[in-house]
Amino acid sequence: MPLLIMSTTSTIVIGLLLCLLAATNMDKIVQLYLWLYPVLSRWLTVWTVLTFHTLVLLFLTVVVLNLLVVVHNLQVHRPGQAQRTRLTPYYAEDRTTLLGYVREEEDVLAAKTLEISAPASDTPHKALVSAALPQDGTASRDSIPDCVLKTWDGFPNGRFRVHFTREQFTATSKVALYWASHKLRGGRRGSTSAATPDKGRLSLHGCSGIIECNSGECTVQIGPGLDVSKEIKVRCACGLALRHRPCTAEWSLVQYNEGAIFEHSGRHTHSSYTHSLPKSGNKLKAFVPKPPVSLSQSNGDVRTIETKMFLPDAEEDKSSSDDQAERVQIVKRRSNRLKNKDKSSHIVHSPDAEAEVEMALDSQAGEDSDADASDQHRTDD
Repeated sequence: MPLLIMSTTSTIVIGLLLCLLAATNMDKIVQLYLWLYPVLSRWLTVWTVLTFHTLVLLFLTVVVLNLLVVVHNLQVHRPGQAQRTRLTPYYAEDRTTLLGYVREEEDVLAAKTLEISAPASDTPHKALVSAALPQDGTASRDSIPDCVLKTWDGFPNGRFRVHFTREQFTATSKVALYWASHKLRGGRRGSTSAATPDKGRLSLHGCSGIIECNSGECTVQIGPGLDVSKEIKVRCACGLALRHRPCTAEWSLVQYNEGAIFEHSGRHTHSSYTHSLPKSGNKLKAFVPKPPVSLSQSNGDVRTIETKMFLPDAEEDKSSSDDQAERVQIVKRRSNRLKNKDKSSHIVHSPDAEAEVEMALDSQAGEDSDADASDQHRTDD
């Protein structure tokens, strides 16, 4: 295109000069033409060659870059295979109780060992947006039920909506969750000082799943961090390799002047965490959650959800005391197993296991005393 413009301009200029000189002297016209023609011909030839070479180099560069991108994608998405080695059993000090197996070398791929399909009843995060912020400004009470919580333990589960007052929002550290999560698209910046929820700040989150042991008998459950591929290279407390299992649960949070609206959709495909993995180091640490935050609020006509319903590994047909006793027994067995292992083994110790047992026992004793007080109150009535 530049070559065509310059050629046309040169032709017009030369034509005007020739017309001007033709009116004066024909000899000068012939001399000027004989002088300009070789110069213009040489200049146009050099420009054409340079332009052609530039276009060829540009085309070859684009082709090479495309080939590099294709090769990179093939290497990244190339399916790998885990190395299979012999499992070596290891026992307790009595040499009769089997604690687990040790695998010397193993290359486990993240999110490839076990695939979990989403339940049919789970709702995608787009439904959370429509339920939390309908177009007409009124909340839809048919899709997600409204509930009033007695406590907030940081492990919500199931399908529900709850309204937090400004005081409850502050007491729960802005509705803090223990679940490891990642942000989803579809949120809105809004304003935390908005008068209505439909103009507040909306954030959408999805559960990041769980990091668990390859053994079916090990109860270690770890919350994923930012680099899952690096975290699964750490050995479990029993000596086996770790794997990542995804989860499809999602939730949303709307912040406005009066408080916040929290919505949860879907059930978590894993239990609560038992261990955590520090950012620096390769040793597991016992996960000890803080006590649940009490939410003193009038129930009104809205049904109340008990705390045990937010425990992912709890069953609805069991009482709270039975569920707590079962958790205490699990923690005791895990603590005894870690105490009886050989100190020279490469298995990681969990020094906070005893503290976890004491906290669980104290929690059970507190629930038993509350139950007795409630029974005594009903008897007096």
